Amino acid sequence: MSDNLPAKKTLSISDAADYLGVSAETLRRWDRKGKFKAFRTKGGQRRYSFRDLEAYRLGRVKPTKLTISQAAQQIGVHPETLRRWEREGKVESERTQGGQRRFTPEHIEDIVSEVPTPPMSAKDALPPIPAEDKRVVVAETP
Repeated sequence: MSDNLPAKKTLSISDAADYLGVSAETLRRWDRKGKFKAFRTKGGQRRYSFRDLEAYRLGRVKPTKLTISQAAQQIGVHPETLRRWEREGKVESERTQGGQRRFTPEHIEDIVSEVPTPPMSAKDALPPIPAEDKRVVVAETP
């Protein structure tokens, strides 16, 4: 990696990976997941803004907004459940210009803190059987 990186406005994936101390594959994965987005050249190569890289390195990254599917997966519910909760006023989301829902990490934290824990199953609620009452039944084969 060259010494004049701050003078560059964008970096290739290998230079960006070196700058952050991660692998190029990690940057590709982050790009696919939306954690850290790259710009694309006309040829399809990823380029990273030096300003964004510096902000990320210093911990000043703007939180990524999740789609309803991503948010539902992170919470462990179906996307339709999130839609229903929003209609019922239980959760909030932001909307894109196209009307799509977006959830910030703060939204996710609020939702997770409000989601009730599932009730215990009947199996979990029964007291354990004392050892002397356990019987082993062996099926006889003809």
